[in-house]
Amino acid sequence: MSDSPGESTVPRQITLKEYAAGALLANAPIWILSAILPAEWSQQFVIRAGLINYIITMAGGASAGYLIARKTGQNYIRAGLPTGFFSYSLYAIFMSITGVKGGFIEDVPTLFGFFIGAAVGARFWEMRGQLFKKP
Repeated sequence: MSDSPGESTVPRQITLKEYAAGALLANAPIWILSAILPAEWSQQFVIRAGLINYIITMAGGASAGYLIARKTGQNYIRAGLPTGFFSYSLYAIFMSITGVKGGFIEDVPTLFGFFIGAAVGARFWEMRGQLFKKP
């Protein structure tokens, strides 16, 4: 039995709707950041902008991967990596539509941030019993 209605202990197939929801959740912080920070700042401080993108996308990917793994009961490879892929795909589409181009220095950290973050978030869900074990 699961602890709450949103949790699944028996693995089930992940739907495209769940991947899309995870990708939207993972992208929300980076979209807000891109709207707040002016493009000139990002051009002037390319390395800092890349590092900030990496941290923000990793946090967004981790929260999305964790929630997808929690909802479906899948392992971190089946839940996290496709969530990271969908997150980066949605990010690339959004940035292309808005005309914001970060270049190689900003795109590579974003790609790795989504993939690593989603896998780490889903792995946290798998390890929840070991992390919070009562003595």
